[in-house]
Amino acid sequence: MTISLLPWWAYAAAGALAGALLAGGIQQTRVSTAKADLAQVREQHAKAVADAVTKALAQEREDRAKETTHAADTTKNVDQFTQGQPERDASLRADLARSERLRLDADRRAATYKTMSASCAAASSGVADRLAALDRQLVAGVGVVGRLRGDLERRDAEVVLLAGQLAADRKLTDSAPTAPALPASAPTGARARP
Repeated sequence: MTISLLPWWAYAAAGALAGALLAGGIQQTRVSTAKADLAQVREQHAKAVADAVTKALAQEREDRAKETTHAADTTKNVDQFTQGQPERDASLRADLARSERLRLDADRRAATYKTMSASCAAASSGVADRLAALDRQLVAGVGVVGRLRGDLERRDAEVVLLAGQLAADRKLTDSAPTAPALPASAPTGARARP
């Protein structure tokens, strides 16, 4: 049998003290780990909020730039249409003036034909009437062509305006590639004037 110098309760107290110290160290480690995890989560959250704000500001700038470009494109289309109107009006006036000149010439020729007809009444009584009718048809046809050409030029300018506006709208919404602009130099079916 061995003899113990310390009573049993001293050993129990020492064990309890060692257990308490060990449990306190484990708890301190848990608290430190929890604090570090909390700091990391807060840092990640702050970074996520900053990223979201940066993305939102970038999207807002991009949208504002698109809207500005769209407004400029729309203004440009309208200005081109408006600036082309005097040229289209001048073209129509020229066609109508030509028609009026032809009408006056036809009236003069009709008088000449009547005079010619009177000199050769027996041989050519119906020729003057036929020639005058032919001149009236020519004048009417030239007038119709002039008005139709004016309508066609106006329609072509409107098509160019609408195509430009469609391209501007598509650019704003990024829905499709922009359509090529229609040629604005000569309307469809137009021919050189004499």
